[in-house]
Amino acid sequence: MTKIKIISKLIILAVLATTAFFYACRDQQWDESNKLSNENSGVSLLEAICQHPEGRVFYDAILKTQLDTVLVSAGNFTVFVPKNDAWQGVDMNNTVELSAFLRNQIVYGKYLKTQPELYNSPLKMVNTKTIRYDYATDTFLGATVSSYDNVAGNGVFHITDRLFELRDNIWDFISKRSDEFKQVEYLQSINHRIMDMQRSVTIGVNHIGQPVYDTVWLNVNNFLKEVPLDNEDVLKTYIVLKDDGYDSLYEKFRKYFVYRNDAASDSLTYFNICRDFIFDGIQSLEEIDELENDFEVKVAFNDASIIEGPYELSNGRLYIVDQSNITLREKFKVVHIEGEDFVRSSGTGNVYTRYKRWASGERDIMLNCSNVHTDTIPTLDADGNPVLDAEGNPTFTTRSVTSHPEETNNRADQTNFWIEFNAQVFAIDYEIHYLAVDDNPAHSSRLEDPTRACKFEMKLFVSLPGQPLLNRNPSTHEFASKIVNNWHENICFVSRDTAKYPITPDLLIPKKMMQWTLQDNNMQYLDKPVPDDLEPNLLKVDRSGILTMWLCNTPRINTAQEQGIMYLDYIRLVPIFKDEDN
Repeated sequence: MTKIKIISKLIILAVLATTAFFYACRDQQWDESNKLSNENSGVSLLEAICQHPEGRVFYDAILKTQLDTVLVSAGNFTVFVPKNDAWQGVDMNNTVELSAFLRNQIVYGKYLKTQPELYNSPLKMVNTKTIRYDYATDTFLGATVSSYDNVAGNGVFHITDRLFELRDNIWDFISKRSDEFKQVEYLQSINHRIMDMQRSVTIGVNHIGQPVYDTVWLNVNNFLKEVPLDNEDVLKTYIVLKDDGYDSLYEKFRKYFVYRNDAASDSLTYFNICRDFIFDGIQSLEEIDELENDFEVKVAFNDASIIEGPYELSNGRLYIVDQSNITLREKFKVVHIEGEDFVRSSGTGNVYTRYKRWASGERDIMLNCSNVHTDTIPTLDADGNPVLDAEGNPTFTTRSVTSHPEETNNRADQTNFWIEFNAQVFAIDYEIHYLAVDDNPAHSSRLEDPTRACKFEMKLFVSLPGQPLLNRNPSTHEFASKIVNNWHENICFVSRDTAKYPITPDLLIPKKMMQWTLQDNNMQYLDKPVPDDLEPNLLKVDRSGILTMWLCNTPRINTAQEQGIMYLDYIRLVPIFKDEDN
C-alpha cells in the first residue's frame, strides 16, 4: 500500500472519528449529572467541554470555526468557557468574529485555581494577547468564574459568566485614528517595510542571475523598539495630545533638537515628544497632577483636560488630553559619566580602575604615569617665608616628587595621553563639572611640608556632534603628540587640582572645568584662562548627537620631560538654561 493511500485512509478515519464524537456529544443529556469531575482527566478538552451543560454553545462555536483541532491537540491549555446564555448578541454565523472571540478565551498552559500563576501572572492567549486577574473585582477581564478546575487530559477549563471583551492593544487602537491627531500621524509616518529573509522563498532568478523572491514583508517602526505600545506582555498607559498641545511642545523643544537638516530635526523633536507620554502600568490621570514617564522625565498634567478616555485596552490604558507641560530641566537632565566608563584610551593597560569607598560608584580611575612628577614651587627660607630676588619678586624652584613608587610596570610614556568619553547631548549650553581626587598620601598638601603637594592639571578636548573626531598627530618630539582639536584650535577645558589626604567631605564637592588657551606647540602647554566675557564656563553645543571628549594629561612646566598624572571620579554635563521660566 502506498504512503498516499495510507495517509488518505488515516484522514478519513480521523474525520469519521470526529464526526462520531460530535454526534455522540450532541446526544448527551445536558444536565448536571454529566458535569466532568476533577478526577476525570482521560478525555480531551473538546470532549470535556461538550459534556459540560454550560459548554454547549462554546462547543458549537468551536466546531463552526474549525478550532476543534486546538482543543484535541497534545498541548496543555486553559480555556475560559462562557456559559451558554453569555453568547446572546453574538452573531454565531459570522465565523470570523466568532473565531476572534474564541481565540480570546484560550490560554497556553494549564492553570488551576490552586496555582498562584493563575492570579499573579499575565496569561498568554492563543491570539497573542494576555489576560490578567483583577484582585479588586475578583474577575478576569471583568468576567467572573462560576466553576473552576474542570480538568481534561490536555488542560483545564473554567466556566465564566461572560465573554472576555475583544480589545485592541494601544498601538492598534491609535493606528485607527491617525487622521485625527498629528501625534499619531507622525508615528504612522515612520513605519517602513523590510524583507523577511527567513520567510521569503526564492522562486527563481532574473535575467542577470539575481534571485527572485516570493517576498514576505515585515512592518518595522523604530518608535516601537523604544516604546512598546504593541507589546501585549506589558501594561502601559499612553497619552495622546490634541494638535494644539502637541504643536505647543514642538515649538518649545524644536531648537534643542537641531540635527543634520530641518527634516531630521523635526523628526527628532516629534519622536521625543511622542516618547514622553508613555508610563509604566495602569495610571489614573484623573487622580494625579504629574507622572514620571518610562524615561524618568516628569510630565505635568495639572492644567490638562481629559478629552477622551480612559480607554481600557489589551495592554493598558489610553487617554486623549488637550495639553501637557514638560520643563526643560526635566527634559534635558544632567549627563553623569563615570570615569571607569571610558570608551578607549591611548593605552588601556595604563588606566587603572581603583576601588574607593568615597568615590561615585565606589570607583575612580588613575593614569599610571611616570613615577616622577616635575613642578615649580616657591622657594622658601628656613622659616617658611618666600625668598625674593633682587627686585623683590618671589623666586621658584623646580622640584620632583615620586608619583607612584609602588607601581613599576605599565606606565604611560607620553604627554597628551588621552582617555575617551562619549555622551548624548542636545543643542544646549553645558557646564562641565568633575571630581578628580589624588589621595596619594605622599602627594598631599596636608603633610608637614605643604609646598611639596602634588599639583595636577588635566585638559579636556571636545569634538561636537557632526564634527570630525579628535585625533593625535604623530610628533617628532620624543615625549609629546599634539591633539587635533576640532572645537577650537587652541582652546580646551582645564581642571586644576592639588593632592589632598586624608579624604574629607569637602574634597568630594565637584568643581567646574574652565576654558584655557593653549600654547601653540606640540606639548600644548596651558597658556592663560579665557576671559570671563567669553563665558569660559560654557560648552556651547549647536546640534544634537554624540559628544566626544578626550581627557588628557599635561606637564606643569615647559622644561619637564615627564607627563602629568591623572585621576577622575566622574564628569557631569550640566545643562544651562538662561530662561528661568522653563
